[in-house]
Amino acid sequence: MDFFNAVKLAEANEHLVGKVVNRDVIEEIIIMPSSEREQELYKQYFVQYMDAQRAIAPFMTSDVDVYALFQKHLIRTTGFFVVWKINNLPREIGVVKDI
Repeated sequence: MDFFNAVKLAEANEHLVGKVVNRDVIEEIIIMPSSEREQELYKQYFVQYMDAQRAIAPFMTSDVDVYALFQKHLIRTTGFFVVWKINNLPREIGVVKDI
């Protein structure tokens, strides 16, 4: 998906922050590159800045996806990202899958 559609989808799902999925709380809705290679670079930027918007800036022309971020504290301490693609979240929590 292109960046501008991802922004729309992310904004449409901001209400999910604080919702519980599989006993974990959604802490943030983020946009990440789709390709694994670019995701690794994105994660390095995220660890450095701890800011999803700043980390995605170099990838605004790349194919991207929208994710729910869980357990953000693990990123700084272990570099481990717990994310689910927004389209894989259960519809019962009010996820918007189409914009």
